[in-house]
Amino acid sequence: MSTTTRVNLMKTIITRVMGYSYGGTTVGTLTGNRVYVSQAPDDTLFPCVVLRAINGQTSPEYQNAREQFDLEVMCYGRPRSSEQGVEQIADLVTQALITWTDGSSGVVFGRSVQRSTIPPVGDASDRELVTVRLVVDVTAWSLSLVGALQA
Repeated sequence: MSTTTRVNLMKTIITRVMGYSYGGTTVGTLTGNRVYVSQAPDDTLFPCVVLRAINGQTSPEYQNAREQFDLEVMCYGRPRSSEQGVEQIADLVTQALITWTDGSSGVVFGRSVQRSTIPPVGDASDRELVTVRLVVDVTAWSLSLVGALQA
């Protein structure tokens, strides 16, 4: 995987999130590998994770080769009794992203995390949905810049 394009960057992040192991458990195992970008399919099973890059900015002082953005991570589960499992998934995603530096694909790392457990909505059809939202401050260095720096 690499950081040469946004698509490749998101694939690299998904690989990290799904494969990160703590105590022998991975997000991929807990979600059945249901980690998506932007939106889950309409017929998705739960639990699942949806990732979305928001608020991206490049850094002119690094010739726009460094990008900082927020990675919004939505962890979903159903029914409400699965709440502790969804919280565990959010814990693993947090650990995967804030402990990560990957120089082989460009340097990608998370610096801080905001976390919110979303209360159930009042509508009877949706109150069984469990949602945990993470916003991770991510810095990504383009693979091309890392290569130039190592030369």
